[in-house]
Amino acid sequence: MKKILLLVLLLTLLLPEVKGATINPQTLTLNTGTVGNFNLTLNNETCSLEVSPSPDFYGLPNFVEGTGSISVSFYPIKTGTYNIKYCDATLQVVVAGNQTTCPVYLKIYGESIAGKTIKFDIRDSTYRRVRNPDTSISIESSDTGNAYSVDCAEGSCSWQIPETEKGTLMVEVVVPDCEPLIDQIELKPAGTISISVPSTVKLGDEFYIYFFDPTKGALKFVTAQVIAPNGEAFNGKTNENGILYDESLTKIYGRDIKPTQVGKYQVFANLLGYSSVNQSFEVIKVECPFECCINESQYVEKACNSGYSCQEHKCIEIVKPKLELNCTKPTLGETSHCILLSDGTKINSTAEGKLNLNGKETTITFTDGEADVSFDEKGDYTLTLNLEGYESAVVKGSVAMPEVSIPLWVFLIVVVFIIIIVIIVLKIRKKGGRGGFEIQLEAPPSGTIEKVVEEK
Repeated sequence: MKKILLLVLLLTLLLPEVKGATINPQTLTLNTGTVGNFNLTLNNETCSLEVSPSPDFYGLPNFVEGTGSISVSFYPIKTGTYNIKYCDATLQVVVAGNQTTCPVYLKIYGESIAGKTIKFDIRDSTYRRVRNPDTSISIESSDTGNAYSVDCAEGSCSWQIPETEKGTLMVEVVVPDCEPLIDQIELKPAGTISISVPSTVKLGDEFYIYFFDPTKGALKFVTAQVIAPNGEAFNGKTNENGILYDESLTKIYGRDIKPTQVGKYQVFANLLGYSSVNQSFEVIKVECPFECCINESQYVEKACNSGYSCQEHKCIEIVKPKLELNCTKPTLGETSHCILLSDGTKINSTAEGKLNLNGKETTITFTDGEADVSFDEKGDYTLTLNLEGYESAVVKGSVAMPEVSIPLWVFLIVVVFIIIIVIIVLKIRKKGGRGGFEIQLEAPPSGTIEKVVEEK
């Protein structure tokens, strides 16, 4: 008995190992769209799939190995005669007819969010996947009007929703010789972007812009744009902490890169699947740290006291040249001509002066540094004139009566008349000294005046 066992063992070791593959059945006749089944038996074999003339099938394994029986299901696409071969086992398949399975169920997997990828799964009435080389999915946006097409020959395909889409997407599965299968996708935002930024920022101060979702926290990779008052744009994105950086994520906006202008800034933010948002903040001037600040972009106005000017942030006393009014002597009923002077030089400027005569004020206009002033009544007057850059000029005085002008012939007649009178008086006095007469007035007794002439 032992000798028999040893002989069997020796034969087992010496005989070559038996290998092979068989397919059952060896022929199949199918219609397109139907399922084909066969059993593949391996005996310690490793086989690769070979299909001729062309592999118009779905479901065939490309590689098998080992020992045992495998049940294989496959789906023919086109009519024709094909040979399926694994090692030395061959199955002849005859695909006849043109039977098509039509879509009945459409499953959509994934988040219905713009920018996200969704998956379509098309099934027939028996819930088998519909495979057809001409199957496509037509998608149209009811909000934007954009249309898209996705090839879905294997009954399963993926599509990334464009970031710009919103609202409702109408989906239509199109398979030749079948009624279209219609569905829709309601897009929704992934969440809400909130922007944290101070409402006002002093020019030069440090600050941060922070982006977050109220329900999820800091938002990474938000693309943001900051528009300055003059229209200049800063483009950046957020880091993992939601802080706004430049596009290279090396410099922080508000700390390393600061606004350079005073005014209102707009912040715009976008993130895949989120609705776009914007927010504003204002950059204001800083309080002046010097004695004075005039017309400076970064500092609040701070003026000097009257009589001083701001020079290089210091208040310097203003030394004004003296203003003079040179006027002819004012006479009642006539005009006085006045000229503006400074250090003896005429000033060809236009200015307004104030004439105060007996409490009445009149405006006097100087053109090219000259003016005529009328005086219509007697009295004291004050003429005041202010001109920017000069000390005020003040002239005071009284209005004189006009001089009476006598014609020469009248003057001569008066002189002659006076001479005649003098001569007559002298003659009378001379004659009276030789015993003439004298005139004496006496008081009358009854209140009347009588002339008494006595001869001497």
